[in-house]
Amino acid sequence: MSEEHKLNFMSGLARLHSIHGLSIDENDYLELAFSAWDKIGDKAMGIYQLKVEHFEGATIKLPCNYYSVEAIVSDRLPIVAREQNIFTLEQYNSLLYQYGRKPFSSDLYNIRGQFTNYSIIDSTVIFEQKDSEYLKDSTVTIYHKGVLSDSDGYPLITERQAEAIAFYVAYILEHRRLLRRIGDANLVTYLKQEWSKACARARVDEYISQNTMDLILDAQTSWNRKKWNLSLIV
Repeated sequence: MSEEHKLNFMSGLARLHSIHGLSIDENDYLELAFSAWDKIGDKAMGIYQLKVEHFEGATIKLPCNYYSVEAIVSDRLPIVAREQNIFTLEQYNSLLYQYGRKPFSSDLYNIRGQFTNYSIIDSTVIFEQKDSEYLKDSTVTIYHKGVLSDSDGYPLITERQAEAIAFYVAYILEHRRLLRRIGDANLVTYLKQEWSKACARARVDEYISQNTMDLILDAQTSWNRKKWNLSLIV
């Protein structure tokens, strides 16, 4: 788990009340908070493993935190498929040759097993008929990249993200008031500017201190940082 992304997603609601003095229904907060979270974009990811034993059918529903699939493998070997007459003799010999020469493992995630074809529609893994017959009664394992989440299924966020989410929700609430002609236009402008700044801060890793950022900006804005025919000079 990321050391930075360790706050509950609802922590932005507490900051909305403590910083801006605003209260909002939890469902309304979640709708706006997810919108702000998507706009920020810095999402903590992890590799998850979904194992389905004695697989039957042609589909597998992916978890709600699913982001992308890394691999789908099964423990079904070509020799077993041949015994069940799924492959012709020519197909079986070809697969057996490949299987004997290729190590089914990854240095990155140590994925082991027989890789299989698939397609994904609406967060559901779909196998063609010939593949589903091949996978029947086997153990299918899906390695997928997913958002790090808490026990309630909500994504984990950083301190800066919680602050940015609170500014965004406050900005949207005040903007709605302005549309009803009971809000303050100057306050809406201020909150929009602060949300933009907080969003930019939330996209920077928290291990980068203000001093480090000051050095980065010095290098970025130095008029003599580049000289003709020479390397970068800070």
